[in-house]
Amino acid sequence: MAKRLTLIFCLISLVFGGVQTNAATLQGVDVRQIYMYTDVMNLYINMNDADGQPIETPAKTEIYASIDNAKMGVRDIRRFSESGEGMAYIFLIDISGSLNYSQFSQVKTATKKWAESMNEKDRMALITFGNEVKLVQDFTNDATSLVNTIDGISNNDGRTNLYGGLDEAMNLISRNDSELPKRKAVFLLSDGKNDYDGGISEDDTLKRAQEELVPIYGLWVPGRGSNNGEAFMNTLRDYTNGIIYNISTHSVESVYSSLQEDFSKSFIVSLSYPAGKTDGQLHNIKISVRCDGKEVSDNISCILKKPTGASVNLPIAETSAGDKEGGNFMSSVFIIAFAAILLILIAIIIIVVAFLNRSKKKSVSYISNSAPVYSAESANIPKSEPITAATAPASEVSRPSGPSVKFTLTEIGGNDVKSATVSRSIVIGRSPECGIVIHDPQISGQHCSISYEQSTLYIEDLGSTNGTLVNGLPLNGRNRLVSGDLVMIGDREYRISF
Repeated sequence: MAKRLTLIFCLISLVFGGVQTNAATLQGVDVRQIYMYTDVMNLYINMNDADGQPIETPAKTEIYASIDNAKMGVRDIRRFSESGEGMAYIFLIDISGSLNYSQFSQVKTATKKWAESMNEKDRMALITFGNEVKLVQDFTNDATSLVNTIDGISNNDGRTNLYGGLDEAMNLISRNDSELPKRKAVFLLSDGKNDYDGGISEDDTLKRAQEELVPIYGLWVPGRGSNNGEAFMNTLRDYTNGIIYNISTHSVESVYSSLQEDFSKSFIVSLSYPAGKTDGQLHNIKISVRCDGKEVSDNISCILKKPTGASVNLPIAETSAGDKEGGNFMSSVFIIAFAAILLILIAIIIIVVAFLNRSKKKSVSYISNSAPVYSAESANIPKSEPITAATAPASEVSRPSGPSVKFTLTEIGGNDVKSATVSRSIVIGRSPECGIVIHDPQISGQHCSISYEQSTLYIEDLGSTNGTLVNGLPLNGRNRLVSGDLVMIGDREYRISF
């Protein structure tokens, strides 16, 4: 009987394995940019599977969005590549000598290739910073002009006015020229150190970067000494939902290629939002995507200002008649396909069971009536149980491999400090088999896990009794972590830093 059930299970897996969709493999949701219109908020989002490929476009009913725990209506969702929009790129290049000759040559060559690959709706601007901050090329689509300007940039301008360069980039971001794309990105090529006296402060630089809601992608050159600029670059990443690359281990051209692919595979989600939230204050925005019973979320904290963009003509948040007709058609197709697959599956099971019964009858005739027949039950053989994430040792669930990051959990109002290095996943709980053990009766044996993927930390509750919260919000699926987040495990609160 056990063999028969195993065979049937394999057949079911083969049938349904062939009809899985991308939605079933949803792995990560990352908000990259927010653009405010007077009537909608556009979120530029990456929604990828485990292989880093975009999922099929989800239905509006599969997306949940909130601001400060107040629900926002989903007005529209579409692929960025099909939207007809371009992108505005701002390249911010350190010419103070922080980059060596080879690195600087790589930057110039790769940036020229980017300029030559832009489409007609894209725009690029170039800023250099050293002793002085200069807008050497305003936004343009003229590849020849951009290439000539890049060729003329030299790397010998003394001190590094990094904060001033970022401030000038924010000035360009805030512009709303008629032909300038709404989606923007800043590329910062620097060691992350500011040694210029005077000008804008670090705190004001970070606050303004957070206000503009545009990602900053840092191509970081590690400096010497304890202040090597990494801390500032990581903080800038966290404030702007960007990514930091170490160009001592990544070529500039490979980073650019990865980012171009990342942009092309993203989605635009348009949301209705309460007008009272554009008050210049810090707000928490959460977006969750629910596919086939799995939910993946991203939380971002941002400062929302009154929009300067015009309104857009989008359907209201409720489903329109056209959406209903399309949804009904797709539902009908799905039901018919599912019924056909189910009928085929039932027929296969009937045939297999009949074959096994016939084989059993033939074999029984060769067994003596006096010969005892043993089963697993009569022989008192214990049945094996499948290993799951809940029953497997933490060492099996979280086997380290590949790139890693060190993080620290510091208890708020207590003395407990936990540090660990994670390359894939680490389990936190009361069990001694966990990667991080916390002896507290309010914490489950395997309470939550922290994972590291594509330079990002995520946290997920493992079905604990008392739950896990991040910045006061209960976890619902897997959530992205930012250095400085407050994590409540049971009734203990920790600040995570990395």
